[in-house]
Amino acid sequence: MVCRRYYPNKTNTIMKAKIKEGDINLFAVAPGVWGLKDVFVNIYAIQNSTDNSWVLVDAGLKWSAPKIRRMAETLFGANSRPSAIILTHGHFDHVGSLAKLSEEWDVQVYAHHLEMPYLTGISSYPAPDPTVGGGLMAEMAFLYPRGPINIEDRIITLPNDGSIPGLPEWKFIHTPGHAPGHISLFRESDKVLISGDAFVTTVQESAFHVMLQTKKLSGPPKYFTCDWLSAARSVDKLAALEPEVVATGHGRPMRGETMRKSLHNLAQNFEKLAEPRQGRYLHSPALTDDTGVLYVPPKNINVTTFPILKILGVSAALLLTVLLFNKKKKQKRKELKNDMRKVRKEGKDNARDKRDKFEDKYKKTLEVKPQKLEQYKEKAKDTWREAKETTDQAKARINKLKEPVKEKYIELKEPVKAKLKDLKEPLKDKVRKFEHLKFALKNRR
Repeated sequence: MVCRRYYPNKTNTIMKAKIKEGDINLFAVAPGVWGLKDVFVNIYAIQNSTDNSWVLVDAGLKWSAPKIRRMAETLFGANSRPSAIILTHGHFDHVGSLAKLSEEWDVQVYAHHLEMPYLTGISSYPAPDPTVGGGLMAEMAFLYPRGPINIEDRIITLPNDGSIPGLPEWKFIHTPGHAPGHISLFRESDKVLISGDAFVTTVQESAFHVMLQTKKLSGPPKYFTCDWLSAARSVDKLAALEPEVVATGHGRPMRGETMRKSLHNLAQNFEKLAEPRQGRYLHSPALTDDTGVLYVPPKNINVTTFPILKILGVSAALLLTVLLFNKKKKQKRKELKNDMRKVRKEGKDNARDKRDKFEDKYKKTLEVKPQKLEQYKEKAKDTWREAKETTDQAKARINKLKEPVKEKYIELKEPVKAKLKDLKEPLKDKVRKFEHLKFALKNRR
């Protein structure tokens, strides 16, 4: 996961250790650029090579703050904080921990001026569209928050010249379509592109692809894209940069010639490869300006069937959450058993080797110098004591391995219960509304 040719230093060693421990899902992108995956969204940290300060790009989900703090500590040291937070856009999965972290770190947040209504409490985004198809992530879109949040005491508009505060080597590019004020970040010196959700490197509409992090260069997430013509122009603009490395809001980084060919193919065949076959915004985009949303096209789905789709989607989401949790728990348990088995075998092998070596030496000594028998008996006792200490150490390591798994289980158990509880209430409300609608339609007949 970590590219050693980019990071042969201490920071890389620390980062690799953290990944191995499963503490946080951290990955390297390019020199001075790292990413953090939380559930299905990526957050990035970029170091300023001139003064070693750093900038956070996006703020993930509501529960991402502890992981972002651990990322900062792992990469930049304890009590480290960014010089600024840059937003690619303000959708819920990119600003979830923004208010908490910006207040805690006392840092300014920068975004495009067309994103300001959604970050200062003025306007909500156009409604997400669950009719675009492609999988469970799209069908669940009616559950996704669309804002706004209000951080007007922290937010500042990005400069008009394309420069990024705190990152002199980088520039931002306005790439609307997925969101009105969406931006991408580009470093010309080595052609590193952080595209946000202008395009992504997995099939974000499919829960299966999101869970496996399947690598596939795709258009912006369909369920939240409200202007497909602008989205196509944005991908054209980014393909023209001929990037060497791309890191996106969803999916793993991609690089090299194969990636560039896929990006150009996406730009040239955007209508076929990226646009949905149906959808609320497909032929009529939402109209927005710097005051927020001016117009959204009407829904294009039968109201009598859509609640059923919602109910099925929520049920499937609950089932998927339980299955994922059980799968992770079994995997952790299996890893623990393997580690315990290795430690136990290592302790036994060490003790056996020491015993066998000493027995051979002891027998030879008895044959050659019987007078040293007592001396070797004492050595035998010492060796057995060492073997016992080795076994005790193995047991201690086993006990040490058990504790983190117990803590992780306890840590995961409550959030999942809470999430299931949070999902049940909206489901009950939707079923109630469906029953009222069904009753109203029956009476109308």
